Amino acid sequence: MQNLFRGIERGVQWEKEAKSKKIELFLRTYEQIYGNYYLMSDPRLEAQLTEHIILLNNAIKIRNDLEIHIIQYELDDSKKFELALYNSITDLLKGLKKEFRANLFVATISLALGILIGLLATSLSDSNQQFSSVMIIAVWVFIWYSVEKSIFDNVALQIKKRRLKKIIRARIYFVEAVQNEG
Repeated sequence: MQNLFRGIERGVQWEKEAKSKKIELFLRTYEQIYGNYYLMSDPRLEAQLTEHIILLNNAIKIRNDLEIHIIQYELDDSKKFELALYNSITDLLKGLKKEFRANLFVATISLALGILIGLLATSLSDSNQQFSSVMIIAVWVFIWYSVEKSIFDNVALQIKKRRLKKIIRARIYFVEAVQNEG
């Protein structure tokens, strides 16, 4: 009976490990984390480090929990790193939100233009058949562009948003690196 419980515990542990993926980052210097210049009260991660974390996160399924292991020679203030990571990712999320709104605005304008051109084409359909046919093609171009912007582009932005939020929710562990002497 005890073996059964141990097997179940191992199965649960294995399932947790399978769902949780980790990113390991080795950071040698302070500048690799925050860059050469930063505000003490409002830190941001160095841009290349942020891009690297995002790139590594993209290789992990969205459903999986994320762990970030920071390996350093000298352990830094963990709260400062967490704040800097949060600030950096939040800035990117704000940019995605603006892009999402811009796509919706462009899609709405494009749809309105498509409808106006469609109304013009139907009113001119009796007098000039060729011009009306060209206008119908323009209607479909504007309507398709509207669909592309509002659905396809914004779905990609939503996926990026989910991935960035996963980084914010990640558990962060700090590990001190051992220097080899000799």
